[in-house]
Amino acid sequence: MICKAHQCILVCVLLNLYATNIGAKKIFGAQTDDGHGGASNMTSSSDVVERFNKVYITGTIKEARVYLPSIMGNTYILASLFPSYSIIFACDDEENVKILSQWSKVDPKVKILYKNVENMTWHQDKIPWHGSYGRTDKLALARNMLLDEVQRQQSQDLQHSTTQDKQALMVVTDLDDVSENILNTTMMQHVLQRSDEWDSVSFNTGEHYYDVWALRYGSPEVNVWSYDFVIKDPSMSNASSWDTINNEKARIKTTLRQYNGSFFPVASAFNGIALYKLQYIEGCSYVGWEKWADPTNKISEGWHDCEHVPFHKCMIQRNKARVVIFTPSSPYQPTKWVDCKDACAARSREVGPLHNMVARNDCRGTAIVYSVAHIRVRTVLQGH
Repeated sequence: MICKAHQCILVCVLLNLYATNIGAKKIFGAQTDDGHGGASNMTSSSDVVERFNKVYITGTIKEARVYLPSIMGNTYILASLFPSYSIIFACDDEENVKILSQWSKVDPKVKILYKNVENMTWHQDKIPWHGSYGRTDKLALARNMLLDEVQRQQSQDLQHSTTQDKQALMVVTDLDDVSENILNTTMMQHVLQRSDEWDSVSFNTGEHYYDVWALRYGSPEVNVWSYDFVIKDPSMSNASSWDTINNEKARIKTTLRQYNGSFFPVASAFNGIALYKLQYIEGCSYVGWEKWADPTNKISEGWHDCEHVPFHKCMIQRNKARVVIFTPSSPYQPTKWVDCKDACAARSREVGPLHNMVARNDCRGTAIVYSVAHIRVRTVLQGH
């Protein structure tokens, strides 16, 4: 693959990594222990390839210019774990479309979906600090656009596939500050090799499990930005949402410690990144609004809910999916993409092939990737 000088150099570097077959089959030639016993329990990366023939990497984007290096870097690191990939992102403003269109010109496997939502009608948000109407409605719309495109592409893929017995995965990511660290490929591969234990898997983030709104487990299941749980559990009647959020963060932190090294079953969880076997999302969609009945069975006006919750519950109820959290720690390394410029600059000259950096889960070579991203990506894309 030859990349023209005027094109996005970061994409070229990572595409060449993939195209030369360093990905999927060779990328894990030199593994190190990640502190959780992952490396010692792993089989070869070819086992992962045999289980999954393709990955569809999806996400919604609001600030492409700010997070472009981490978005691109982590996306191609994920793609390198599979023999085939498709990248599908959604946005609702023209600025992001212009930026991301440059990416799709370099890599034809990147598809950008756009929806103008300015004149659409939304439920009124009841969380004052959201600052706008219909936040969860908009997210549900965007994620359903992504879901439809994944299923459309999968249908086409199956028509031409000779490996229909193999599975495909959808990865859903938040493409902002929660994913600006370098992806931990050792942990991701470990989870993929244990795919017989889950149908949807999200991840713990160590000391700070932030996404308690998408989290539902135990009894009662708590929508931390709603008051329906007060009806379900009268003992919560004096609790504020902020109290509930803090309580839920403490509760899940304690619970996940008890399951360390294994999978914790839940009714719903996201926390920034999740993997889905495609056969278990059939017939399900995202919804950003919940209607519920009070003790007199009167249907109330309802309340906004995290769009992931109805999606996961549909997977469980309709398709008998196992929705779980992988408990040990974050799927990301401690080092942020933006920090690598300083953290690794002194070591950048001793960098070997890029795949060695990815395989070792350290930041040797990431300095080069980041420098290219920081200097060239933003400069080139200003010409959109």
